[in-house]
Amino acid sequence: MLNVMQKSRLFLCMLLLPMVLICQDNNLKVSEKSYNTSKVKPMVHFGLGAGDYSITDLGISIYHQLNPSIMVGVSTHYLGVNGKNTSIPQWQKIPITLESSYDIKNYNQNRSSIYLKLGVGYSFTLNGSYYDNNEFINKRVTNGWAVSPGLGYRFNILENTGLNFDVNYHLIADKTEDDKGIVISDNLWNHIIFRTSLFF
Repeated sequence: MLNVMQKSRLFLCMLLLPMVLICQDNNLKVSEKSYNTSKVKPMVHFGLGAGDYSITDLGISIYHQLNPSIMVGVSTHYLGVNGKNTSIPQWQKIPITLESSYDIKNYNQNRSSIYLKLGVGYSFTLNGSYYDNNEFINKRVTNGWAVSPGLGYRFNILENTGLNFDVNYHLIADKTEDDKGIVISDNLWNHIIFRTSLFF
């Protein structure tokens, strides 16, 4: 009788052992959950900037993940003048840039990171034509080049959804022309932009 009970216990242990191992394996997989596994990452941006004049920044981007630390993509932003400034016409800038991002430090299975970013591209000017009351001539601000390096912090709320917080130095180089197309001045517009982004 005792021998039968021992055999029964042994048989029960053999049945339960695989279940215990599967549960342990599942717990290990949960604890090792990875973030940012999606190769394609759309983003929407909102920011405020200060510098040569105050601006509001609205934008969209799409990135491709090359490896766990590097992303490349394309981005477009609307940069509008805030408030009323008699020395700055109420134009808007639309920079379209090629973007790259590099994580310099990852935390918690890539749930968060500190990253460097760089955008280089071309900026279109809207409402660039205006009348100069001081010189009594029509002027026009042209399109130009845009460069935007920055430093940011990323935090995932879900596996592939989260928020970015970054600060960027934004430079746009363009020209001011008269109504005959003669260049009056070369312009360098400098801004520091604080931006929040949602990625998904």
